[in-house]
Amino acid sequence: NNAGSRLQRSRFSEQRVDSLNELVSRKRAVSVWSCAGEFRCSQTQLQFLRLFRFLSSSGSSGSQNEEEASAGVQSTLHGGGYLEHCQQQIKDFFGQQVKRILFVPYALHDRDAYTKTARDKLQTLGYEVDSVHEAADAVEAVRKAEGIFIGGGNTFRLLKTLYDNNLVTEIRKRVLQDGVPYMGSSAGSNVATISINTTNDMPIVYPPSFSAIGLVPFNINPHYLDTDPNSRHMGETREQRIVQYHEEPDTPSVLGLREGSMLLVEGNKATLLGSTRARLFQRGKKTSEYEPGSDLSFLMSDVQ
Repeated sequence: NNAGSRLQRSRFSEQRVDSLNELVSRKRAVSVWSCAGEFRCSQTQLQFLRLFRFLSSSGSSGSQNEEEASAGVQSTLHGGGYLEHCQQQIKDFFGQQVKRILFVPYALHDRDAYTKTARDKLQTLGYEVDSVHEAADAVEAVRKAEGIFIGGGNTFRLLKTLYDNNLVTEIRKRVLQDGVPYMGSSAGSNVATISINTTNDMPIVYPPSFSAIGLVPFNINPHYLDTDPNSRHMGETREQRIVQYHEEPDTPSVLGLREGSMLLVEGNKATLLGSTRARLFQRGKKTSEYEPGSDLSFLMSDVQ
């Protein structure tokens, strides 16, 4: 078992280094909330990718069922509708150059219902939606995509299905090499990072690897929850679980994003946006808090 554990860790490290080398060599970066204007990307410009981080206060675990998705709860802030809190930012992000968005509903069981929720909303913003699960060839659908949106749900189910359909490498290539804009909510943000080791979800299925798409050189903990001093819950806190993760060697930084917090990375610059603070965990260092507007660009060169 120890040998197998070392082998798995070695393979993870090799995949991670390859991903980071690709990221650094191409001088591309990532973003999770767009405050910029119309999306621009060409082979002659410094390309950039964007990861939108939309979280649901109604489902703090990060996983939601089909009924919640069809009811428009996924990617929702308390008191608002599906993507209502960020609809202007979506339009700013994808801009007028993107006409069709490829939606990836793999994180939920009822893909048809989830796709309808996303399609209905994005159409009101002026975008047509193609779902990857409706395509005859998923890889070809990604290769033709003008923009990609991966929705939330169960992160293990999502990553396994991405691997099953040979999309992990393909999405990485489209974003890092071709500059295709990428938007992810909850589980969709998890799979955009180094690994899904810091998801909040139950492992209801077993992906071939916990290594994810690797668009940024750090991990995210979505729906980060602070410890409630008045709670009678005696189990581990979110902070304790992330600290345990960092007890293992060669583990990257983890950015805990609370409901309403977002991250924009453009070029090599990363900026925290939104209405709430984020909590940063770094192996061997004290945790730190960052206010909206903070410059987190150092995370883009964060190699443990």
